[in-house]
Amino acid sequence: MEGSNYDILINYTWKKSRWEEQAFEFKSFASDLVTAHYSGRSAKTLVFIAVILTICLPAISQVQTDSLKRNSGENIIWYFDTGFGRNNRGLNLDMSFTVSSVKVLGASLNFMSGFVKMKDVPPDYYDGIFRWSAPINNFWDLSLDLTVKLFRPDKPVRFGFEAGPSFMRYDMVELIENPNYPDLLEYKYNKTRTMHNAFGFNCAMKAEIPALDFLGCSFILFGNINAVQSLIGLDVCICLGNVGKN
Repeated sequence: MEGSNYDILINYTWKKSRWEEQAFEFKSFASDLVTAHYSGRSAKTLVFIAVILTICLPAISQVQTDSLKRNSGENIIWYFDTGFGRNNRGLNLDMSFTVSSVKVLGASLNFMSGFVKMKDVPPDYYDGIFRWSAPINNFWDLSLDLTVKLFRPDKPVRFGFEAGPSFMRYDMVELIENPNYPDLLEYKYNKTRTMHNAFGFNCAMKAEIPALDFLGCSFILFGNINAVQSLIGLDVCICLGNVGKN
């Protein structure tokens, strides 16, 4: 009886060990199968990702480069201004070139040419024929200004201020009594001209309307302070160039 029980115990132990061995082999087989399966999928996935990156990266790089170039270009505006207007006693023609950052600061080179009517004209100056207007003083002015742009992206009009040193040249009229007056065809006053140079200070306030990327207009309230004859006036100008439409 004891021998029979011993045989049963040995048989049970052998079968249990076989089951455990088979279970371990099955687990190893399943693990190897799963690993091989997912390894194949991983390889395919890696190949697919490599193909996509090979195709897309050059395009992405080009888009980023174009974007950087565009953003860099959008940081600067430059344009030519040309127009005309009135000053406190005459007319003037204006031309300028402006380079400015869209942030705030910039610079402009300005040229102005025009005339102003003479002050303190004697009442009898108009005696005689063909003298119905006051004598005029011609001038031209060159200035280099620092500009400050106040940009509002949500507004169709932007404002700015500029100021800087200027050099002005005047062709001034002087009246001298004519000793031959009142002979026939003689005027009571003869006109002589002298040149005067003056260093001064130019300043202006601008309202700009950038209608298109390359075209706009501006309204300029300007003043020039100098020792010969100071000016104040209003100009209307056309802007051509990289205007930078909002």
